[in-house]
Amino acid sequence: FIVSAKKGNLVEYAIIVAAGLDVREPLNGKPDKKLISKVGDPFTLLNAFGAYLYEKSKNREKEFCIENHISQKAMEEMQQIRQQLTNIIWKTDKGCLKNDKAGSIKPNDSNAEIVLAQCLFSSYCDHVAKYDGKGKIYTTAENKKCEIRGNSCLFDKEPTYITYIDIDETND
Repeated sequence: FIVSAKKGNLVEYAIIVAAGLDVREPLNGKPDKKLISKVGDPFTLLNAFGAYLYEKSKNREKEFCIENHISQKAMEEMQQIRQQLTNIIWKTDKGCLKNDKAGSIKPNDSNAEIVLAQCLFSSYCDHVAKYDGKGKIYTTAENKKCEIRGNSCLFDKEPTYITYIDIDETND
């Protein structure tokens, strides 16, 4: 995913998305509408993380996280993972990053979000599920049933296909 984002000069954003995918339960509910992405949860998390960094620069990160149902611990963990990934990439390919410090980021635009989504989805092409047309149930290529979590920005929608990162098994 990060390698494919290099083509669009979006490595810094891809690193954040990758860090967010590695963190468990970063959202405790739905964040403010202005943070929600139409493209999917990884990009809602990217927006939330950018806003978190901004609020942190004003020493308001705790309040921001509470107001937006975001785990502050998860944001801090994302920043640590982001810095680790930045260090690794900086050592191997300095040309795709401004420097070796994972600092503030500029808000991404909708075109960048679409390119990043294409990079992410092409990297997870074997993690696609199709809507069954019944309730909130989707079926994977392996014929596993899954559904969108209630705190997902896609929960109230019915996309024909979804890309998933992992499936939590339940005894239901």
